[in-house]
Amino acid sequence: MVDIVPVPEFSKDLHKLRKYNSIEEDLGDFKKILIFHLKDIKKAPLDVKELQGFGEGFLPAYKARKFSCQYLKNKRDIRVVFTYDSYEDEIILIEIYHKNKNNRSNHNPKLVKKYLIKKKN
Repeated sequence: MVDIVPVPEFSKDLHKLRKYNSIEEDLGDFKKILIFHLKDIKKAPLDVKELQGFGEGFLPAYKARKFSCQYLKNKRDIRVVFTYDSYEDEIILIEIYHKNKNNRSNHNPKLVKKYLIKKKN
């Protein structure tokens, strides 16, 4: 069974988004879709894109760009950044944010790199 582990910064980001009343339920749906499509994550209906620029030797990080929020009338403005640790069989939720709020148009590369897992030989 795949574990889903939010990092402390993810939990803080999620807390800021609780003003969107459906965010907890939406996140639950997101997790189900993510687990179902884990074997081929790029084919998930979440518009998942692998993030680049973190150097060699790390497991990939991904950004889901089609996180549907019921409270926002299913606008897809919420972004979720995560990585999959295949050694521990867990999805690590790194960042969640509204792309149009607080001039936030992209993920935080320093935060993402902090939680990337080095590949084992």
